[in-house]
Amino acid sequence: MRAYACEFQLTCVVFLLLVSVALASENSTYRAGAKSAPGDEFFCDEKIRTIRIELAESALGELNRNERAYVRASLIDGDRVYSGVGVHLKGMGSFQPLTQKPSFTVKFDRFVPGQRYLGLKKFMLNNSVQDPTFLAEWLSS
Repeated sequence: MRAYACEFQLTCVVFLLLVSVALASENSTYRAGAKSAPGDEFFCDEKIRTIRIELAESALGELNRNERAYVRASLIDGDRVYSGVGVHLKGMGSFQPLTQKPSFTVKFDRFVPGQRYLGLKKFMLNNSVQDPTFLAEWLSS
């Protein structure tokens, strides 16, 4: 059983490396036209990011009352602070309230027109409650 788990992890790592190589070659093809694709700064950087989202008490209260409403938040990534970021809870079958394991939509230009995070207007933070392996999104994306 232990050997199978290691083999499975290695297979996934090899698959993810192949996907990364394919994406890298696709991005280099796009760059050949002298344009950079939206999100290149995020997706082509191999850095593992740790972000923090800060919500005021009033924003937390609003999300408890109306989960789909965008509320103001700050997103911190290392030294970078993005203020006026829009955040709301997301999900249908995977929806979880704030008191459990929520998924979020983070929209950078919701309250600050033109604001971007490493070239992105928005991204989703999924909770993977329907996938305890955390692999389905990697494999299907």
